[in-house]
Amino acid sequence: MLTLTLGFISSRILPFSDKYPTILIHQILGSIVLILINILIARMLVKPEPQQRKFTLPKVVQFVQAVTLTFIAISGLSMALINTPLFSVYSWAFSDSATSREVFSLLFLIHATAIKVFISLVTLHILGALKHHFFDKGDKLKVMLGK
Repeated sequence: MLTLTLGFISSRILPFSDKYPTILIHQILGSIVLILINILIARMLVKPEPQQRKFTLPKVVQFVQAVTLTFIAISGLSMALINTPLFSVYSWAFSDSATSREVFSLLFLIHATAIKVFISLVTLHILGALKHHFFDKGDKLKVMLGK
């Protein structure tokens, strides 16, 4: 959430001259998130115990959150690297006639849409936790909060 907040501040609030430190921190945190989220996805995909193999709505939401975070991080880092030699890795994905501006616009669309999907999923996750706590009288919320 800190990374999302820094991205919002740097893109919507700060004047252009003050953006660099915030964007740098945002990119560093995005890189860390990309590494950690891929470790999480790998752990989710590793063969779980037989009783944990059921697909439930919370598990699906968590998995889609992880995949969405991957899209956010990759599209954001790709936007940052668009005018560098590293970006040539993506040459297979874009037509040769596509300009940097067109590619950037597409990456920005992916980035912004993935952020909106992620925030929606986090909201769904929170509502599910509150429903489980107040209506189903479960104790998972207390366990998550360490009580």
